[in-house]
Amino acid sequence: MKNLTVIIPLLENYDRTDLLKATRTIKEQTLLPSSIVLAMSKSVDEAENYSLSMKEVMEEGKIEVTKAVYKIDDNPSTADLINYAVTTIDTKYFMVMEPNEGLTGKTWFETVERYMSKGYDYSIYLPLVKVIDTNSQFHHYLNEQWFAYGFTEEGLGVVSEEGLKNLYEMNITGGIIEREGFNEVGGLKNNIPHFLWYEFALRMCYNKKDIIVLPKSLYTIPMKNIEGIPREEYRFYYEAAQQEYFFKHQRELEYKK
Repeated sequence: MKNLTVIIPLLENYDRTDLLKATRTIKEQTLLPSSIVLAMSKSVDEAENYSLSMKEVMEEGKIEVTKAVYKIDDNPSTADLINYAVTTIDTKYFMVMEPNEGLTGKTWFETVERYMSKGYDYSIYLPLVKVIDTNSQFHHYLNEQWFAYGFTEEGLGVVSEEGLKNLYEMNITGGIIEREGFNEVGGLKNNIPHFLWYEFALRMCYNKKDIIVLPKSLYTIPMKNIEGIPREEYRFYYEAAQQEYFFKHQRELEYKK
């Protein structure tokens, strides 16, 4: 899939082994993306122990791997890193992959390209996502609710604004995102942790950017990526996401314990 960039945001606590596993799942695909961009802060770029894993990824071959070093401040959020990385690419589409996530099987990019070739024109193409526990055993699926009969009036697999208001647990990483649409709605907001992708999906639908889930389970995330949030904090940011998606740019928002 030559018009696609994979963006991997690297915070300071990322695991080197996870990163190598993640990039290998990309390089095993039947169709390869144009490039991989490792998005990071200046301190992560300069840390010797981190640089080693990046060097291994960049020298593994098959796909061009570059770095996008965020220099505005030295403690960027995941949203900051992704937004910055998007400004450095010129492909029509991009995909975000957390370093401890991975593609399942070898045909995700091929599947999306096949749908596009049939005339489908969506701003985001999402896979069914398999969530695994600490023993790497299957726990549950995400994004499958969009195939429940009657859940949305838009059709099976089509994500809607109204449907999202009744369903907050879904996953956007691993999805193929149109760069132009992402920029038009303002990108990600860095002040809605835990629900930054949920708020983004609501904002995309509100701005008439179409999203579809394809009936293929071709992406895996660990359970720890979606759990462990204090109840009151969880509620605060969930409610904030439902209030803030009408606005293109983020507004002042502060959680007080």
